Amino acid sequence: MIGLPALALIATLGGDTLTTVELTLPGPVPLPATLTLPNGGGRVPAIVIVHGSGPGDRDGTLGPNKPYVDLARGLGARGIAVLRLDDRAIGASGGTPGTSAETADDIRAALAWLRAQPEIDGTRLALVGHSEGGLIAPMVAATDTLLKGAVLMAGPSQTGDEILAFQYRQAIEHEPTIPAASRDSAFAAAQATLDSTAAVRPWLAYFRTHDPLATARTVRTPILILHGETDHQVTPDQAPELAAAFRAGGNTNVMVRLFPDLNHFFLPDPSGLPNGYALLTNNKVDPAVLGALADWLVDRLVAR
Repeated sequence: MIGLPALALIATLGGDTLTTVELTLPGPVPLPATLTLPNGGGRVPAIVIVHGSGPGDRDGTLGPNKPYVDLARGLGARGIAVLRLDDRAIGASGGTPGTSAETADDIRAALAWLRAQPEIDGTRLALVGHSEGGLIAPMVAATDTLLKGAVLMAGPSQTGDEILAFQYRQAIEHEPTIPAASRDSAFAAAQATLDSTAAVRPWLAYFRTHDPLATARTVRTPILILHGETDHQVTPDQAPELAAAFRAGGNTNVMVRLFPDLNHFFLPDPSGLPNGYALLTNNKVDPAVLGALADWLVDRLVAR
């Protein structure tokens, strides 16, 4: 069984029986994690979920939404193990909140751990990065040429400064309590707060200036880019920009899929505005996204 002390639970998920293992990953900082294993024997391929920005848990929890659990169940049913981990300084995790580069080191440690497990075929590993995870996954792929693929879900092509400026401006423009005449000053105040916060938060300072396109041009790993067309956190126009950067660097295996009426979390949402997330009635990742993700990964990890 798994090479570290762990609690294994057999769970029946949608008719498919999966083994769920709770463990603590070794690495730069010990991180609690969950490994979902498809049953049936033999060494299986695996992916690591690289989650989005801000302090987050292994489920990607946002209110009632747990999109990374949806991914684990969907991929587990297709024969792919899924490892997902808590951020630094979340729950029982050690350390302090890490920069994107430090999270990339955590993902490298997770891949090394997977390669040492008897249940996992270490020659068939991939990454699935969401939001900031779509920025981090290429950083890891650039240094790990053994990876069979990387999926970027709502991954950014812009610097953090560009993304945050758009998000602040959008939030102010959709806030009814801020008069139109006061919006420019409100935006300037938000920018000033951003500057002062970045001075004491290494994660923010790194995120503001990191250029995802420069990293993309160094990656040769097969890439799948998925994006919801109503995403107002990382806008969908960034998907083709990101694809163009991978191709400009010589990567010939790049695919892009856009999904109508899906938001940043790939939930049905015609408006996609963050201030409407709490009103959504469907909190499951859209089946079309799960299907596209699983088909692409099965083609690279399962089909021999």
